Amino acid sequence: MKQRIVFCWSGGKDSALALNRALRDERYEVVALLTTCNEQFQRVSMHGVRIALLEAQASAIRLPLYEIFVSQRSSNEEYGRKMGACLQSFRSQGVSGCAFGSTTAW
Repeated sequence: MKQRIVFCWSGGKDSALALNRALRDERYEVVALLTTCNEQFQRVSMHGVRIALLEAQASAIRLPLYEIFVSQRSSNEEYGRKMGACLQSFRSQGVSGCAFGSTTAW
């Protein structure tokens, strides 16, 4: 049985390469993409990618996209609280892992 995971998606090339590897790995079932966005600018917090582009990428990949919106000057506490609540929701749906897009960590 495959481990159900959510993939933390930045929309960048390293994230795309790591996602491709996760999708091809028979140990995992990637059930969704998860991105942290800046609520003021409506862009990915890490790279500034527009949300419309993320939505187009998710549609092309055929995976649902979940966005966590944090304030412009988000603290670690805010990020942790929002990410924790989102991951707990995934856990209640049988998701047991989370992958990130750093090709060096894969």
